[in-house]
Amino acid sequence: MPEKVFVNLTNGGPVRVHVKDGKIVRIRPLVFDEKDAASWTIDVNGRKFSPPRKACLAAYTMTERARVYSDARI
Repeated sequence: MPEKVFVNLTNGGPVRVHVKDGKIVRIRPLVFDEKDAASWTIDVNGRKFSPPRKACLAAYTMTERARVYSDARI
């Protein structure tokens, strides 16, 4: 079965969830491309500063796969 990628909006931020054979393989932050809305930019003394073009996630969101398949799960 090929790997499928799902997009999910969690409490910790938007993620891409890679699933293969019905199991979560990896969880990654959502990366924005040129079609998405532009980010803010600050121009200071000729230098431009802007945030990374990916979502910032809470640490517990990145460990969700381990929590789902934990032996200690109730």
